[in-house]
Amino acid sequence: MIALGRFPSIQTKRSGKKLSGELAAENTAEQPDALVPASFQWSLKPSVYQTSYTFDPYSVTVLVFQ
Repeated sequence: MIALGRFPSIQTKRSGKKLSGELAAENTAEQPDALVPASFQWSLKPSVYQTSYTFDPYSVTVLVFQ
């Protein structure tokens, strides 16, 4: 759980980017797009300013809060 009590003007729609795949996955010259970042959104409860996010295994995730 991520609690955002000190950010009163935060927007309710959140966005982010993630790069995920199998543990042995890799980009190669033959398959340069085997792993590519994907954009996503999720909602934040405006009255509580709390959210939860389940991270994909073997991933790098950037969560954006404004």
